[in-house]
Amino acid sequence: MKRLRIGLVDLASAGWSAGGTFTRMLAHSMKAAAQDAEDVELTLLFKKQAPAGIDLPGLPLQPPRHFPGEVTWRKLTDAPNKSGFSETARAHGLDVILPIITLPEPIREAATIGWIPDFQDRRLPQFFPPAELKKRAGRAAQLAASSTRVLLSSQDALKDFEEVAPTERSKARVVPFPSLFAFDPPAAAAGNAVEKYRLPEKFALVANQFWTHKNHLLVVEAVRRARAMGTDIPLVMTGLPSDHRDPSNSTVSALLQAIAVAGLHDRIFVLGQVPFPDLIDLLRRAAVVIQPSRFEGWSTSVQDAKAIGRPLLCSELAVHREQAPEARGFFDLDDAKSLASILVDSWSALRPGPDLAAESAGLERERAFAAAHGRQVLELCREAARAHAER
Repeated sequence: MKRLRIGLVDLASAGWSAGGTFTRMLAHSMKAAAQDAEDVELTLLFKKQAPAGIDLPGLPLQPPRHFPGEVTWRKLTDAPNKSGFSETARAHGLDVILPIITLPEPIREAATIGWIPDFQDRRLPQFFPPAELKKRAGRAAQLAASSTRVLLSSQDALKDFEEVAPTERSKARVVPFPSLFAFDPPAAAAGNAVEKYRLPEKFALVANQFWTHKNHLLVVEAVRRARAMGTDIPLVMTGLPSDHRDPSNSTVSALLQAIAVAGLHDRIFVLGQVPFPDLIDLLRRAAVVIQPSRFEGWSTSVQDAKAIGRPLLCSELAVHREQAPEARGFFDLDDAKSLASILVDSWSALRPGPDLAAESAGLERERAFAAAHGRQVLELCREAARAHAER
């Protein structure tokens, strides 16, 4: 029996925590599905060193080969850099490589599955400099043209893909992804993050990096309005407090100033990026998780909250309706009054966690979702391998 050799690319990078999280999730999901498939062999491909926490055989990505003068030619003509996927596939006999986020030209040695996390640059171009907009658009078009198949995480993203690459529509496959909690659930006992950071027992949580489009200011204004309406709502914010598009960190400065001006310095706790065990504990113990973002591809914070049965309030985005139709409420992106009203109306009924019964039910649903995800991705790999062989 010929084995299907699949190379899983490590996407971890500084400043983009979602890449590493997606890699870990995909490794767990595909490994679980491959246990029932005797003809599948999984290998992790990494640039410098194998990441911790992924139990797969690892191989370093091979550097690309260039003909004499090619590197200089590519720089002078602004041509994209070559990838090392061809060399890696050839050296190790790989049949499929995924997920790939940059593929300037097709490779002959293996099937490739590109992954486009989202099309934020198309929806929110005002948050990107012109050079980056051009780069992102070119990269997405190249990936669509060069990949054997393209992985997307939502039907909402598929609509964007159809506009970006209408001639490549047949390559796109939508496979929403599960929470890591499906594979590594929280411990039965709660942690001590609330005590460690001296937080009130009951609080709302925003667990997003402090990027401009994440819309933290709306929540601050909603909490201010809720207080004016007679409801005091402690709010905790976690995430990396920087945005590569905002070198002066004006977004974080504006947030801190808004908290001070509103007189909420004693009710809003900006913790920055906390250790992962603390983040898990805060998610479990939050009375409600708020996702105010102006754009998402498929929100890890939302999926994590669903997996452990925590209540959700989400901004009015099509992808949020798709991902969390069971959320307790949806609010307009620019309507702090709407969010404040939802918070005031629901706050007394909300309870701090952990809620072990809700967690158990949420994790059971998430494990079923994760099992389906793994089977879908493996089938996508088989499909890509067949399509590549028929070329």
